[in-house]
Amino acid sequence: MKTRILVSLAFLTLIFSCQENEEINPYAKMEGRWEHNFDVRGLYESYNVLEFDKNGTYIGEFAARNLITKELIGFRGIEEGNYSIEGGKLTMTKTKGFSRDANDPSFVNDNSPFPTFVQKDALIPDNTPQEIYYWISDDFSELRFVCPENSLGSCVEFTTYVKVP
Repeated sequence: MKTRILVSLAFLTLIFSCQENEEINPYAKMEGRWEHNFDVRGLYESYNVLEFDKNGTYIGEFAARNLITKELIGFRGIEEGNYSIEGGKLTMTKTKGFSRDANDPSFVNDNSPFPTFVQKDALIPDNTPQEIYYWISDDFSELRFVCPENSLGSCVEFTTYVKVP
């Protein structure tokens, strides 16, 4: 009887010790909704959302909400694209985008007290190629913006997205 128990324990130990510890795929860790929201001079809330799929694609929506009611005021842009992860760095490559029409006479830029936001269907195609980089926190809970190398000091590294449960 003791021999049988010892053989069984040895067999179980062998099975569990031979199993590989699979590391969770970083694309599976990225999957989900990420948000970056902040108060803009007490006038409105900048409401930015990134949705990552584990297949390496993303969708981004950049909008404004009422500070108190959180009601959507309108959009600055929408984009979709592909992303890759290497060495804790996220690279997002826009493949399709829509933005406000800056040539519209009623357009007022984001630096004015009352910038122009529009409904989704009023956004126009903006397929300007763009690549954006973020550092990914070790626990995949935050994305911190990385200034491009050619920004010549004109870039402020302030954008942090947090993963929404």
